[in-house]
Amino acid sequence: MELVRFDSPQTNPYDRINGVSLGELISSNGIATMRTIPFPLNTEASDKTYYVYGIVKPIPTDANCRPFALLTVTIKANATATLKAQEASCTGSVSEADGWVSVLGYQPTDRYEVSTNGIFSGQSYPIPNDGIVVRNLSRTGKSQTYNVRIYSEFGCYVERSVKLENISCSCPPVRCVPIVIQKVRRGR
Repeated sequence: MELVRFDSPQTNPYDRINGVSLGELISSNGIATMRTIPFPLNTEASDKTYYVYGIVKPIPTDANCRPFALLTVTIKANATATLKAQEASCTGSVSEADGWVSVLGYQPTDRYEVSTNGIFSGQSYPIPNDGIVVRNLSRTGKSQTYNVRIYSEFGCYVERSVKLENISCSCPPVRCVPIVIQKVRRGR
């Protein structure tokens, strides 16, 4: 039996119009197995459905006797959230601890994980109701990239990054305002 993948339902999968062969099932003691079945990544914002037909190999010569089986496979969409960040504010030369990184456009069941070194632990957390996943950031004088993985309820994830420049707070330069004093003499 051969498995053939299609993007839409087929009336006769033996015609193989736009079909992609996924390989043949090999029977061993009445059990058919296949190691890995390749499907394209779903980069769309919605779920993608494929129609996989099992057809007899070799193809029966009688066109009226060509049995097949249908298996519908749905590839869930990745999370589609994005990030927004706010640098910490300055009061004179002092950094406030009010900077943050937030997730926007997430689903209530999505989870997140943050990394600042590009290495993720695999430990994810529910996204807070306000979407803020990193808070109380101060300016350090050194730029920092925050990598955030946003996981859908099915474990698929999308990775987003945002960079905060963290420029040190500094007082504005002292301005030099020239003052001219001139003595005006009247009379003698």
